[in-house]
Amino acid sequence: MLQLENNSKRCIVKKGDESRRIKSQAKHPVKINVWAGISWEGATSLAIIDGNIRVDSKIFCEILHDFYLPFASSVYGGNCHLAHDNDPKHKSRFTQEWLSKNNIVCLDWPPESPDLNPIENVWHQMKEFIRNEVKPKNKDELVNGVKYFWSEKMTRVRCKKYVRHIFDVINKVIEVHGGRTA
Repeated sequence: MLQLENNSKRCIVKKGDESRRIKSQAKHPVKINVWAGISWEGATSLAIIDGNIRVDSKIFCEILHDFYLPFASSVYGGNCHLAHDNDPKHKSRFTQEWLSKNNIVCLDWPPESPDLNPIENVWHQMKEFIRNEVKPKNKDELVNGVKYFWSEKMTRVRCKKYVRHIFDVINKVIEVHGGRTA
């Protein structure tokens, strides 16, 4: 999930100016949910869902249908594996039945393993880009920043770099018996 946030790190206030000491923040910041995938051959299309919508198993499967299946079919002829974490919507009976019905093979993923999932590094870089470069003031700017990052920054070369990361950290994860490496 991405949301608008207070971008300033510091606030300088003149001594005695009490009216500016407390900085107001939105109680309910603008949020969006984003789903996308990466592979050795490039990135899927980007799914952007309103942040007020709770993405459950049904919506998750609709996203896979609309964004993952076309990519997997066109790039890999459907002969690929899906890696996702152990989020309840990924592991639900509804999702598991849908995956089986659509012949989607999933990799077993260890619990609590963000170090291994290449997409987590992508989300981190995207959030840094949005925070430091885009600095959105409204939902449209947030959405446009996400779309720009995905279309301009997520090249095949960069996707390969993120996928290759798993080979860099797997031995470290084994050394710490599945714990965090950073």
